[in-house]
Amino acid sequence: LGAISFADEPERQDLFAAGSDDIAGYRIPAIATTNKGTLIVVADARVAKNRDLPNNIDLVMRRSTDSGKTWEPMKVILDYPGMAGVGDPCIVVDRDTGAIWVFALYGPKGIGLFASQVSPNEQRGKIVAIKSDDDGRTWSKSVILDGQANSKKWFCALAAPGSAIQMRDGALVVPGYYRPDKGRRMNSFIFHSADHG
Repeated sequence: LGAISFADEPERQDLFAAGSDDIAGYRIPAIATTNKGTLIVVADARVAKNRDLPNNIDLVMRRSTDSGKTWEPMKVILDYPGMAGVGDPCIVVDRDTGAIWVFALYGPKGIGLFASQVSPNEQRGKIVAIKSDDDGRTWSKSVILDGQANSKKWFCALAAPGSAIQMRDGALVVPGYYRPDKGRRMNSFIFHSADHG
């Protein structure tokens, strides 16, 4: 085996550092490469407290158009008002359309993974989606997929953080997990779209 050279590797960079931009902490990063070769990194920005939902959590993003050598400033791509939050992003690029999809868990005020309940007023965590059609420069308004991507009988459902995939036939396949009842047990599932979302 020949010697391995690290000369061309980029320098280590902290893309999200606790305390920067007045954010208590960052967690759960997800990364994808767009059709144009742009790197998109999305993460939780835990605004005042570095803890899971329920909490004021926004989704933030950074872009690199030069293979990670330099990065654009952090940008908030999804922010719900007050103490409602969104987190645990899952990202996928639709290679056919170029759209970048991000799925996450939306938690209304006071609602997180284990505070969610099946109730008449729907106080439970829900799957939310946003997308960019311009290589991550701008992002759509959020769409709550409750009832489309999951059963409304579940106490909470979310996309599994990280990356989703696209099949050869173009279908977008997103991993997820859910709470089937009041307990802390979680089950896995997938949701998918055969028509580009």
